[in-house]
Amino acid sequence: MNVSQCTVPPGDPEAVTVSDVGPFAATVSWQPPLEDGGAVGPLMYTVTLTNTLSGSEATTFNPTAALTMNLVNLSHSVTYGVQVVAGNEAGMGPAAEVMFRTNDTGE
Repeated sequence: MNVSQCTVPPGDPEAVTVSDVGPFAATVSWQPPLEDGGAVGPLMYTVTLTNTLSGSEATTFNPTAALTMNLVNLSHSVTYGVQVVAGNEAGMGPAAEVMFRTNDTGE
C-alpha cells in the first residue's frame, strides 16, 4: 500500500475575524487555509492572544481542530492582537493576524 506523506506545512488561515466583543470576552473565528499542504489528518490551529498594552503577556492556547475560539478573562478597553496558525504533520504554517479592542462597558 502506498501511503502519501505530508511534507509541506499549510498556508495561513483565511478570514480571521473577531465578533461578540465585550468588555471581558470576544470570539475569534477563521476559515481553513487555501492550501493544506497535503495534510493526512485534520489541520490543527494554534491561537495566540497578546495584550498590546503590556506586549509581553502572550497566551498561546492548546491546538484545536475547531474554527472558532471564545476568548475570556480579557481586560476592558484594551487592544489585543490575535494570531492563528494552521499546522499539519509537516509543521506550522504562517500566521494570520487580526487586532481588536474590548469595549469599556459592563463589569
